Amino acid sequence: MKKWIILVVCVLLTALCCAMTCAPVGLAESASEAELVPEAAESFADYFERVWLDKLLQYASVLLGAISAVAVCVARVKKASASLDASNAKLGKRQEDLAATQRALCEAKDAYLASAADMQRSLDEVCRRQQEILAAYQDNAHQTECLRQAVRIGFCNDPGLVENGYAKEIARLLEVPDDER
Repeated sequence: MKKWIILVVCVLLTALCCAMTCAPVGLAESASEAELVPEAAESFADYFERVWLDKLLQYASVLLGAISAVAVCVARVKKASASLDASNAKLGKRQEDLAATQRALCEAKDAYLASAADMQRSLDEVCRRQQEILAAYQDNAHQTECLRQAVRIGFCNDPGLVENGYAKEIARLLEVPDDER
């Protein structure tokens, strides 16, 4: 960036020098020879005022105009450079924030996947236990039915219980159908 600033300043100074060296030639050609030669009775101050003062004022105004133009350009370039540097700094900060966010997201994703795997293992364990419980329930239901049949046979066929009427009461508690009593 500084190279461009120096290049612009050099070009403007070259243009200024060319304008300063070419202007007197043009003015000298347009002015008559008598104007440029001091008169004998004329003082140097009068001669300077008559011939050179206007030229020097023109040179000074051209020089000041060129300097102010260069100063404006340099100021705008510096302002743009400062703005660009600030934008680059903000961009760098945003990229650091983005990288940190991406790292946090990857860590959260890994934690989520680990949690999901744990939950799947837990679900598989629950399903396995549910199958065991169902099998145990079915086995218990079968054993209960067998015991019920055995108790019914044992209590309902006892002659003492049948005579006292207890066998009928036991059959009612065991929910034995009337045709089997």
